[in-house]
Amino acid sequence: MAKPYDSIFKEIFERVVPELAVSLLHLPWGETEELKDKLQVTREQEADYLKKLVFKDSNQACIFHAEFQVKEEDRRSWMLLERALLRNKYGLEVRQVVFFLGNKKKPWYPKSIKELNLETSFDVIVVKNVPVEIFLKSQIPEVVMLAILSDFGEQEPASVIESVLQKLQELSGNQYKFQQLVNQLERLSNLRKLQPLTVKSLEAMPLTIEDVIGKIENDRLYKQGLEQGREEGQQETAEKFITGMLLDGTYSIERISVISGETVESILSIKRKLEQTTVPPVSTPKKKTTRKPPTKKNGK
Repeated sequence: MAKPYDSIFKEIFERVVPELAVSLLHLPWGETEELKDKLQVTREQEADYLKKLVFKDSNQACIFHAEFQVKEEDRRSWMLLERALLRNKYGLEVRQVVFFLGNKKKPWYPKSIKELNLETSFDVIVVKNVPVEIFLKSQIPEVVMLAILSDFGEQEPASVIESVLQKLQELSGNQYKFQQLVNQLERLSNLRKLQPLTVKSLEAMPLTIEDVIGKIENDRLYKQGLEQGREEGQQETAEKFITGMLLDGTYSIERISVISGETVESILSIKRKLEQTTVPPVSTPKKKTTRKPPTKKNGK
């Protein structure tokens, strides 16, 4: 997984992988279980997604291993090592897939090894080759977001972005969740150099850009704003920056408490207020009507 996008992918893994495995790989999907015991070896990295799949028929149990990548690279040896270690420890079939999110339809991404007494491979799904409709028809917001990385077909990017935003608004349920999704979408759009167009589409929505985007800032800027708010005696300013961190979705409550100096209870109180705010429906402005002045009667 590419480091600049680690946080966004980790946020959506749990929600995205099961549906993609079914819709794109046509795999059966059972109940999932965590693999509690760590592999007792030193590895370069942890797997992006690793679960045990459990079915009514215990003979179907397997391990599902998924990776998300944005760069072309040869990962065959690492995937083979991961498969071997998992098979050795759990004695189960291992199903592996790489979801390639880079901006190429035909990336160089070798997926098989054929050597003397050894033949193995894994699946590679190039998201840019997947029709946009696959993602837009989903009822899972995090899956819908991936439409921005898909094959738009004959559709213009602006049209796709508008469809994604409308679907996210329908599925989010409240303002707090919608703003979190929009923050994630904006970061994903960078992978297709569509962030400026995404922001433009957000500005065209009935909600103000400040309400929707919840600016993504670093810890230093948040803390600077909080201190400025306190110096001016404006608690409202401090609350605004805490709200921004909550909407960004990458900060834990404890982390926000450390940065802001506010208590966990105060931050949870702000979070509850956000969750209770519903997303206003998209509405078209009413046309203004002008009344005709009354006609004057003769002599008056």
